[in-house]
Amino acid sequence: MPKGVERTAQVLVHEAGSVRKAKKAIDAAAEMEGHSEFREDQLAIRLGFPSRKELLAASKPAFDDAGERWWATRATDGSWVVWNEHVIKSNKFATIEEAKESFLKPHADGEPARSDAFPEGFNG
Repeated sequence: MPKGVERTAQVLVHEAGSVRKAKKAIDAAAEMEGHSEFREDQLAIRLGFPSRKELLAASKPAFDDAGERWWATRATDGSWVVWNEHVIKSNKFATIEEAKESFLKPHADGEPARSDAFPEGFNG
């Protein structure tokens, strides 16, 4: 088991309020992981991953100040890319810290916080 997973599970149990509720949340998350989403499938291919599953395995979730979930993904070339369901930052970052800073301070890199950075035709 990866380092820290048990601690994360313990936090989940406390945040959910019970083991039963935490298991229900995990089951819901597992079901969501099984569904293919076209945008994430296309992003996986664009970043050099064979599938959405490998893309998500190479990604670390994080939240901005507004509570919106972002993903920092280590691309196959070793750089980090930041994305969420609305935006893919066009910049590549050398470290995960730089990647996370880009959405915590969205105007620092000159990009608007809510641009549609998915290329034309990316929606299918």
